[in-house]
Amino acid sequence: ADGQLALALQPSTDASSGAAVVDELAEVLTGGRVLAGGVTRAVAAAEYEAKLAATDADTALRHVLKVLSAAPEFHASTLAVPSGDVRTAAASIPSAGRALRAVILLWLPGGMDSYSMLVPYAGCANGLRQQYEDVRGPIVRFNLTRLLEIGVDARSPPQPCTSFGVHDKLPALRALYDNDELLFVANAGALVEPVANRSVYDSGRVKLPPSLFAHNIQQRATQTVHAQSSAADGFLARILDALAKPDASTPHRSAAASMNGASLALRGGAELGYDILSSGGGVRQLVQLDAVRDAIDALTAPRTKSLFTDTYGAAMGEAVQRAEELAAALDSVVLDGTAFVTYRTSLARQFENAAKLVKYHANNGTERLAMVGSKGGWDTHNTNDLDLLFGDVSASLDALVTELKLQGTWNNTLIVSMSEFGRTLTSNGIGTDHAWGGNIFLAGGAVRGGRVLGKFPDDLTDSGPLALGRGRLIPTTSWEALWHGVAQWLDVDAADVATVLPNAANFDASQLFTAADLFEPDTPPDP
Repeated sequence: ADGQLALALQPSTDASSGAAVVDELAEVLTGGRVLAGGVTRAVAAAEYEAKLAATDADTALRHVLKVLSAAPEFHASTLAVPSGDVRTAAASIPSAGRALRAVILLWLPGGMDSYSMLVPYAGCANGLRQQYEDVRGPIVRFNLTRLLEIGVDARSPPQPCTSFGVHDKLPALRALYDNDELLFVANAGALVEPVANRSVYDSGRVKLPPSLFAHNIQQRATQTVHAQSSAADGFLARILDALAKPDASTPHRSAAASMNGASLALRGGAELGYDILSSGGGVRQLVQLDAVRDAIDALTAPRTKSLFTDTYGAAMGEAVQRAEELAAALDSVVLDGTAFVTYRTSLARQFENAAKLVKYHANNGTERLAMVGSKGGWDTHNTNDLDLLFGDVSASLDALVTELKLQGTWNNTLIVSMSEFGRTLTSNGIGTDHAWGGNIFLAGGAVRGGRVLGKFPDDLTDSGPLALGRGRLIPTTSWEALWHGVAQWLDVDAADVATVLPNAANFDASQLFTAADLFEPDTPPDP
């Protein structure tokens, strides 16, 4: 009734002795790893006795259980033998006065049917529009009446159509495209090296990403942009490492955050961790922190000889402190508009937090910022009704863009969509299945928009040179191509490209985008 768990564990020893109670609890909870004379035993015993003096034995027992559950010995199977050193906070990189540049990855797990996002419309060679209708069939194709037409002019590389259609539930994408603030990249996907056609694919002479069409492996390949490596760090983490490395002449003051739980794209950074928010509640702070804050500080401050307990101590201490700092930072930000007041989906709330972080970091000397937001639901084997999915992306994106423009940070922000793979052009009878190449978009005030980059396939039939059957298409643009240009925009040194994008060397320079390909040269960053 009081929201507290009933305690089945009751020490059999003298309840007035903190050391005796802790010794007995530690035997049960940590297998005796809390050593006599050690930091954890001393801290826990003192906390128990202080609470006992102010309350009663039952309350003191509950309190010391919280303390012990935060101790390194509770989370690692090794002894926490003090090394004699005290943990110190890493020195932050000072700002060099550069304006903020922020990247927001819109991660769409499940395999988005992106050939329903960008569709042949008019002026198509080889009867491509009719091919689209024939191959997709009546279940999954979209008639012209369901599409928002966008033109393709001479600024784009040669494409098979003079206009494409955007799904009618994505009006924000069409509006940004028409305003030269969004571009599409056609037929992109995970590659190790170029795969020119089906014959090359079948030859066995080229390296392919492992387990094509498998969600887990392709999600890893996409978020690491190192398709053949099972142990690669996230590609955004590698970019930020290159920007923040201490031996750089002027390292960039950088930050990173995921808006919806842990993100593989941000995982593994050697120089910089990342903040984790919840789409439903923003920053998750430790409940009843005030009661145990001093104890946690005392438990996690000493360095230990064990790698496991020392790593835990660092992670626990930093997580508690960072959660408090981040919550305070978000609470201090007042957004400039009201776009997020009434539209409150999970993705909208993630973008609301992203907008707050952009404004906060822009005003506090951060020079580079990477964030990830996500929306699932794209594994559409059993449906082709994409209206709600696309509608949420469009409305959430529109709210974010509106807010960033009011802030004056739109020119400093890039939004990139990615999914682990596209979907089959053909239907399975009710929906579509896993494929390979797909279409994505980049949006931002500095983006050279109003264009379709890459190469939209000019033959969608199963006899086409890129076809693997069932409407699965070999991608002609790699993730390396995309992020090569973005990395340049973020000021990653050319010497670091091999580390940031290990497979980039497998592609000819003409197969990699540059910053000049993706961004306007004369768009000044907002101060």
